[in-house]
Amino acid sequence: MAGPGQGHAATALPWGHGARWLQHVSGCLPALLLSCLVLAIPALWAAEQPSAQQAELTASRSYSAEQARVRDVDLAWGVELVGAFLLQGNVESALPLANELLASHPDSWLAHRAWVRAVMASGASWRLRREYSRLAMDGQPLHQLMAAWVEALLGESPSSLDGLEQMASDSRYPRRAAGVLWAELLLERGDDETALQALQTLDGPEPGRLSVQALMALERSQLSATRAVELLRQYPRRPDVAVGLWDSSGKPSRSLRAARRRAVSVARGLVESGEEPRALFHAWELLATAREGALARDASRALGALVPGLDLPPRLPLTSTLIRDLGSQLARTGGSPDLLDVSQSDARALSAVRARTLAEDGELAAALEAFRQALAMAPRDWALLSQAAEAELKATTLSQGSLGDPARALDLARMAAAALGALVEPGIPSRPLAHALQIQARALVAMGRREDALAALVSACALQPDPASYLLLASLQLEFGLHDSAVASLASAAALGNAEGRWRLAELYEGPADYQALVAAAADTLGIATAAPGSIDVEEPSPESSRPRGPMDLIMGVDSGTSGVGAQPRVLVVAFWASWCRPCLQELPGLANLASQWSVDGLGAEVTAVSLDQEEAPYRRARRKMGITGIRFKRLPEVAAELGINSVPITWILDSRGEIRGRYKGYAEKNMKSLDRLVRELAEEQQ
Repeated sequence: MAGPGQGHAATALPWGHGARWLQHVSGCLPALLLSCLVLAIPALWAAEQPSAQQAELTASRSYSAEQARVRDVDLAWGVELVGAFLLQGNVESALPLANELLASHPDSWLAHRAWVRAVMASGASWRLRREYSRLAMDGQPLHQLMAAWVEALLGESPSSLDGLEQMASDSRYPRRAAGVLWAELLLERGDDETALQALQTLDGPEPGRLSVQALMALERSQLSATRAVELLRQYPRRPDVAVGLWDSSGKPSRSLRAARRRAVSVARGLVESGEEPRALFHAWELLATAREGALARDASRALGALVPGLDLPPRLPLTSTLIRDLGSQLARTGGSPDLLDVSQSDARALSAVRARTLAEDGELAAALEAFRQALAMAPRDWALLSQAAEAELKATTLSQGSLGDPARALDLARMAAAALGALVEPGIPSRPLAHALQIQARALVAMGRREDALAALVSACALQPDPASYLLLASLQLEFGLHDSAVASLASAAALGNAEGRWRLAELYEGPADYQALVAAAADTLGIATAAPGSIDVEEPSPESSRPRGPMDLIMGVDSGTSGVGAQPRVLVVAFWASWCRPCLQELPGLANLASQWSVDGLGAEVTAVSLDQEEAPYRRARRKMGITGIRFKRLPEVAAELGINSVPITWILDSRGEIRGRYKGYAEKNMKSLDRLVRELAEEQQ
């Protein structure tokens, strides 16, 4: 990865060559006018969308005389200095230094991580996937690890988090690097318990710092305080190991207050000595987090004297954990970020978390208003725009159009695509952009504009293959009588491992001998598997095989991903749920406990949890976080409309003939006893 960031500053060169070619060929006035127009396009585009172009130019700048003083610093301090520049908001200094560190230490995961963070801060995150996909092809474990981390960091693939988890437990990959990167991502996603488990076998100040944060996030403040004090004794020049002690908005316990005082005292001592830049930076980090303004300013001045151009603020932005917790509290108490003494960037982040939490809790009317308020503070945040569009569509579906507005969802999704268009290099696949196009298509379908939806889905699939997009595309193609195109779309969904794609393809395509070859050919086109017919795990259609014909067939069909459940239960409990629904997440563990007891008692009763999540990623994260076994899970968002499911949780009890014998709407713990009694009565009735 020689000279990351270099060689890209001239991205506009092909335009210039094209203009000269036109002038040379024609030599006439129209060609000259066309040349001027073509030459003007990139300049106009850069004027409107400066972030990516500026990032390219910044990456190729040479060092100034002041920056040259820190070029030859050791790796550890260089990485910290990149972080310091980023906290200052000085990307122009951080990115060249990160380039230098990576060029000097290409085998260091710390240098790679610093460079990735600097590139993301520059607004050119679209480069990362390309760079690391290319690097990973050399087969080096470090490069493969960093490629997996970048995929998970950018959310480019639902399975990327699982891949990083496997690497963290595989001895072939750098153990400390994989563990720290994996734990950081888990903490950012709120999976604090798993993060703590991942850190237990790792030593050092950085894993220790993360473990303190995880313990605080789990509300184990006393353990967190004890751990922080131990780390401060072990690493007296790293007071930053205790920054997690401030990741709480509640009243601190006596032990927590004592640990905080100890950390501030250690940091104060380092500021007074003022001899080592790295120790000063960590002292500033702790003091700025603790809101010790005067001491933090002293640390910043001492650092500025050692590193010209470094002027750190007296207070740090809120950590991601604290933003997540505070945003959730604001959502549930009806509070507003305006009431808190936080920076503008923190207020924007808190508003976004508040809106997402309200949507997850099913408070759709409040969520829609919260998204509007958050977007007023961050109108070009593509992720927030996409989430707001999703909320509009969810409200439209679950409230039967009384809340959400598909036209507004369409506008929001288009704004998200426009914001992403400024960051995505032409020709580079982009899952977020494809997802924005998919949202547009779903909104257009809700508005009855099916031709426009068809065009949006074609563009989405061209950008990033996705089973949900292919399935919706196939449905629209069938409506327009495009049978062959629908077969191709379903084959692509099947090649991506989607069970519904296989079932629907078997219904449409009447050539059993060519079925596997059709799916394998689609896989080969997508570049996800070899084209050998036997290499794809698909079901061969046959007259004897029964294919799901309706929503209840999909629900009651056997799921190959299930362990320990039978195919024909006497009683089937169907729990409709979604990852954003907190009552659902409370209900499912109780149903799993009942299913375990029914199995012990030999009742022949089972539970199928049917997720109505439109996207696979939140569904997978919710399943991983719950850690529930012994029940069957399915993700079937398409059955909601056909079965009239307009809210969750809803639980049905079916007998062996598939007849609904009981319904429960919402979740109440007292209903579990009633449900258990009904299941036992039905099981006895059908013996």
